[in-house]
Amino acid sequence: MLKVLVPTDFSKNANKAIEYAYKMAGKGKAEIILLHAYQVIDTNSASRKLLFEEYNYSIARKLHDELETQKRKNSKG
Repeated sequence: MLKVLVPTDFSKNANKAIEYAYKMAGKGKAEIILLHAYQVIDTNSASRKLLFEEYNYSIARKLHDELETQKRKNSKG
């Protein structure tokens, strides 16, 4: 099976690229893999460890939700 990696920053242009990738993948029955990378705050040496851990979690949750939204929106049909 063909796999297509689509990096995204969730900008307007990136969302258009995701839509295009899904359209192209649908024609060839390819699998889409959405990728968003971000840097977490190092909590090992942080004086506010709990605060930074909560921040890292909230960012991860938000990005996960956005990836799921893109997946649902574009995999229809």
